[in-house]
Amino acid sequence: MQPDAQFNEVIRLISEDNLAQAEVVCQELLSLDPADINLSALLGAILLKGDRLDEAEPILLDVTRAAPTFAKP
Repeated sequence: MQPDAQFNEVIRLISEDNLAQAEVVCQELLSLDPADINLSALLGAILLKGDRLDEAEPILLDVTRAAPTFAKP
């Protein structure tokens, strides 16, 4: 599966409220490219949506520090 297709798969899983599977796929993708800001922000969003603020906060802070103009965080 192409990176864009994988990213879209995570978005689809989130929209279906399948946060556990979305997190798994996102973590797998991040293991291949840990510096991917989009995936990191997406993981933070998944954790926020799942009411896991303590886990989401450091990820989203790292995204903000790495890319201050990034709109999603």
